[in-house]
Amino acid sequence: MQITINKLIRKDTDKEGKKLVTSDGRNYTRLGLQCSEYGAKWLSGFSAPWNELWQEGQTVEADVVQKGEYLNLVKPNPLA
Repeated sequence: MQITINKLIRKDTDKEGKKLVTSDGRNYTRLGLQCSEYGAKWLSGFSAPWNELWQEGQTVEADVVQKGEYLNLVKPNPLA
């Protein structure tokens, strides 16, 4: 699915300024964005090589998966 990025935020620290760390001790960067297709709702995911060059105003390819009330970004499967 193509989405048009309106607002994009990358964070590698939590609200208290501590580094974000996975349960097995690896640092990570959180990705949050708003896009035209979902209005004011925030989509979230992890910063990775496939999305590291994204900028506001771009139209990009990403799958969006709803888990409860949250919308998560997932790398598109090239074979699907």
